[in-house]
Amino acid sequence: MKNSITIGFIAFWVLASSAVFGTQQAPDKIIYNGKVYFSPYIYPLESYFEKYPDKHPTKYQNTLSSLRRGYIATFEINNNQLYLKDIEIIIDDTIVENGRYKMKWKSVLNEVFPNQDVIKIDWFTGLLDLWDSMCYTIYNYNIILEIDKGYIIKEKLLKNKEEYKKFEEEQFKAFLKTKEYKKVKRKLKMVGRDSFLQRFIIKYSSKILVEDDEK
Repeated sequence: MKNSITIGFIAFWVLASSAVFGTQQAPDKIIYNGKVYFSPYIYPLESYFEKYPDKHPTKYQNTLSSLRRGYIATFEINNNQLYLKDIEIIIDDTIVENGRYKMKWKSVLNEVFPNQDVIKIDWFTGLLDLWDSMCYTIYNYNIILEIDKGYIIKEKLLKNKEEYKKFEEEQFKAFLKTKEYKKVKRKLKMVGRDSFLQRFIIKYSSKILVEDDEK
């Protein structure tokens, strides 16, 4: 499936991430309420591929440092349920004039999930961070979704970077009091590196722990 949005945003992301973020990974796309959002840190397909590594499109893995997982997935939320719409991989990333990438894409959805018209993401539980921009420096707001086996059970809107930062801080403080915190620390084998965990607290949290402010 050729997708002009994918070609445009990934071309921009590769150049921007190289200049600004270094190895920042290109995000998946989430279609929610008719709008395309970007998920830069959380990739729902990765937990599936951990369980079924033989289905991972690794043979198509490219050499771009900003796309180490080797694919871009597109999801859509319908009736509060997360569905997979496409998986695309780069088949050509040749450098052309002006230092820009000429990228050609190929859908491998039918190869990974053959003979399936509807693919429900019923294995994913955790938080999904939706950005209205692919670039961290210019996004206007975020939507944090709490998901249980692919079903959206809670939503939190963060209107700007200040609200996002405040949410990270409060979420981390609440996370420190949970049993999940100790499990994550053991899994990551981190000692005294809570600053890293706080920076990616949305990725490592399974629930929204911050209550909305009373109005």
